[in-house]
Amino acid sequence: MLPKTFSFLILLAISNSLVARCRCRRDKKVMDASVLLPLYVYPSTGAWEPVYGMASSYPRVSFTAIVNPHSGPGEGSLPNENYTQAIQTLNSLENLRTIGYVATTWCTKNVSSVLDEVAVYAGWSSHDPSLAMSGIFFDETPWQHTSEYVTYLQTISQAVHGNPGLREGYVVHNPGALLEAQYFGDPNFVGTANLTVVFEDTYANWTIRGDDLTTRTLPYDHESLACMVHSVPTLSNRDTEATLQKMLAVGRSVYLTGANNYTSFDSYFPVFVDCLDGLLS
Repeated sequence: MLPKTFSFLILLAISNSLVARCRCRRDKKVMDASVLLPLYVYPSTGAWEPVYGMASSYPRVSFTAIVNPHSGPGEGSLPNENYTQAIQTLNSLENLRTIGYVATTWCTKNVSSVLDEVAVYAGWSSHDPSLAMSGIFFDETPWQHTSEYVTYLQTISQAVHGNPGLREGYVVHNPGALLEAQYFGDPNFVGTANLTVVFEDTYANWTIRGDDLTTRTLPYDHESLACMVHSVPTLSNRDTEATLQKMLAVGRSVYLTGANNYTSFDSYFPVFVDCLDGLLS
């Protein structure tokens, strides 16, 4: 993890020349795109500065930041002081929404435990409106279709939609793979999620499976789909933009990182955001 208050400045210094070159290429545009950011970095002093800085510098880019204190909301009814201050700063940014992380463990986690975690996040706003989450990111949801899974996902998603403690009632499901086709035609499932992550894997696997995924998702609403690619090698800015264009052909919410986990930022983060901004019409 980069050291404290200088983290954002270091990232910018490392990537400054790359960003400058990325701004030169603006030929293929998309109407809209957003960053789905797994913010699993502990908010020690300065640790979230890269997010504050990039969101402030790129007001055209929308960010959805997944807040994950401890594989969920953590113990207690409120976040600790570090999280409190950091979340308040995030929520002050007009182009960023915050959503809370909840694992479902492929729908094997007790439903009541999942609902309890949703309730904790929803309770933050009653203590302080500046801590309000806008929704929930349900991790490890299944891609296989069964009636039991549909009932489970419907139950936990309904606990978010219209919840007065969750500003937008925004729901993300993360199977990390394309759902079986039965989901898209199941009237009991359609509409349960605002966004579904249909790819979460390494860059190496994206290069193998990306084209097929693009074809298979052609019939679907791309604004409701997302792709998250990690372990990205050093790429030219042309290749970065080409990768983003392919990802956006699948889903309009994306994340691209050179790191192999979500607990730190690397120098690629400013390049990724700048290139995404350059693709916006």
